[in-house]
Amino acid sequence: MQLRRWRFLFLLVVASSLACRGWIVGDPTQDLEIHNASDITVVVYEEGRAAPASKLTKFTLDPGKTTITGRIVLPPDSSGKLEGGQKIDAEDEAGNLVFCRKYTNEELKGLKWRVEIVKGQVLC
Repeated sequence: MQLRRWRFLFLLVVASSLACRGWIVGDPTQDLEIHNASDITVVVYEEGRAAPASKLTKFTLDPGKTTITGRIVLPPDSSGKLEGGQKIDAEDEAGNLVFCRKYTNEELKGLKWRVEIVKGQVLC
């Protein structure tokens, strides 16, 4: 009886751990590394500055610093292509747009899920 209880607890812990990582249930996530390659402190908007308030995520990133964020990535379609994407904006401390770029998930995958914030790269 004792062995059965320990086996059940072990399986419960393993299943919970896998579920938290998105391997059993839940949304698949992917770490996204954002690096400030500029010489100024920037405010980064992960979904762009015009994102709805419920999706607006911003943070400050000093020159040369990197942060890692988790984002939801849809599973590949039947052809193996990742759908969706992300727009990333960055502004200087005065509120001027200094970086703007839209990425597809395929592009982010090709960049090994790393974005370089480069001052003056305003492509959207």
